[in-house]
Amino acid sequence: MSTKKSLSWKEAGRNVAALVALFTLASRVLKKIKVGPEIIDWLTGSGKDLFSQKLIELGTEFQLQAPILRAEIDTNIDPRLPIGGATIDTHRRQGRVVIEKRVDGLYVDGHKVVLYRSPRQMYGNKINGRELRIELDGQTHDRSALSANVADFLFANQEYLPEDWKKKDENDKTIFILFWGTIYRRFDRSPCIRTLCWCDGQCHENCYWLGLDCYSNFYSAVLENK
Repeated sequence: MSTKKSLSWKEAGRNVAALVALFTLASRVLKKIKVGPEIIDWLTGSGKDLFSQKLIELGTEFQLQAPILRAEIDTNIDPRLPIGGATIDTHRRQGRVVIEKRVDGLYVDGHKVVLYRSPRQMYGNKINGRELRIELDGQTHDRSALSANVADFLFANQEYLPEDWKKKDENDKTIFILFWGTIYRRFDRSPCIRTLCWCDGQCHENCYWLGLDCYSNFYSAVLENK
């Protein structure tokens, strides 16, 4: 026999407060367009189907924006070194930032992370890593490349990885994610960056030398334009 869970006064108060806040918002908006309480009868009567559809649209939008996972990291600290003898050449320091995994992907400080490919990487073509760096640097007013701090966090907290980062590309090749916000120097002073890839059911990290070519399965993690 199931027992009914009793509601505490505190929980009841929160429910009442939420209903009052919702009523206040709805009445304020409707007053602006000179609609009175008579709309309630319409919403629960002949307008019920339309009202239900609008609620579904609002609920769907909420699901897209509400984070599934949320954390904060400090991008001012030095990220891990990828290999022995490496040093940090340049590093984008942006203070403390919020990382969120939402239904539609990864977000940093409210900006969606997108995977960028140069047109020169498409259709089986390739671009040298140094040339791709110049191309991305020319877009810094529009795009912000993620630093190795984000790579560190994602590698340590793989539940934050978006599902599309785990898929193969259109040629059934493993996707490599490039983090251009931090440039390292190897022991021989040649530049390299951090990469992540998903293979055999887990995330792997690598150090990518910029003298190599970037093929169509190499994606740069950048923030979406707003």
